[in-house]
Amino acid sequence: MFSIEVVINIPTTKADFHLGYDLSESGEYKKAIDAYEKANKLNPEDANVRYNLELALDDISLGHYGLTSKEQGKIKEAKEYYLKAAAAAHANGDSDRVIRYEKWARRL
Repeated sequence: MFSIEVVINIPTTKADFHLGYDLSESGEYKKAIDAYEKANKLNPEDANVRYNLELALDDISLGHYGLTSKEQGKIKEAKEYYLKAAAAAHANGDSDRVIRYEKWARRL
């Protein structure tokens, strides 16, 4: 007698949200952004997902990635993250952050 185990991988907003959070906390911002973007596609109305996506984009473009990236000559990549952060802030209705991120992108 034998048994067969079937595993179904069904993406869920909650699972991707928590994965994104854990990845952000461990400093893996690119992977966190991927998880948050996946969660956002599954449920674009979830304000928590959009907000954490914005924070991860801010972390990667500003304090944790953008400055190092700029120093390494990867200005275009840093600028893209600023613009993605601006788009996420716009989706969250935070016009002050939109202005700030777009301003920083123009500086590059």
